[in-house]
Amino acid sequence: MIIDEQQRQAVITGHFNQFIYHGQKMGPWRFVMTLQFNEKGLITHQQDWINYTPKTDFMMGKNLNKTIP
Repeated sequence: MIIDEQQRQAVITGHFNQFIYHGQKMGPWRFVMTLQFNEKGLITHQQDWINYTPKTDFMMGKNLNKTIP
C-alpha cells in the first residue's frame, strides 16, 4: 500500500482469493486500486484494475495470477 497524505491518495495492491462460482473455479485474481480522498477523508474517486481472465485464455501469454501464493 502506498499513501500520499498531501495528495490524499492511496494505491492498494493485492489479490482476491480463489472461489467457486456456479461450479466453476474462479481466481485468484491480482488487483490494483487507487483511491482519492477529500478533506473529510471520504473517497471521491476510485479506480480498479483486476486481472479477471488470464492472458493464457486468449493470447497464450503467461498467467501472472499463478504467481499468487
